[in-house]
Amino acid sequence: MSSVTQKQGNIDEIVQQFPDIFDHTKWQFSPESILLEEQKRVDDALLAKADINDVLAVVPGKQMLPLAAQACGINADKYVNLIINTLGRTGTPTALAVELENALKAQLPTRRSVIAGVLPPS
Repeated sequence: MSSVTQKQGNIDEIVQQFPDIFDHTKWQFSPESILLEEQKRVDDALLAKADINDVLAVVPGKQMLPLAAQACGINADKYVNLIINTLGRTGTPTALAVELENALKAQLPTRRSVIAGVLPPS
């Protein structure tokens, strides 16, 4: 097991030993601006009049899977497999596949085949 070494000297000397990449005044972007933009995006998505796609973009989906699965009376793995298998069906689509496709089309990758009754993303 390797040991952890400690830097000796005052903080200014230690900072000078690090490359310029850690000097935020030399960055070509503003971390503060990025964080403020993200905060605005989240705040806007959580407004009552927000588009559902904006909400889905900021809500932690993986953490919500168990809740959705529980509402269906199954565990999260079975829930995920149900959605994957339903979307992956070939031939005549089931009503559930059409509903899922329409509900999730903004978040799904472009489909290689068309499912009857499902409009392509605009």
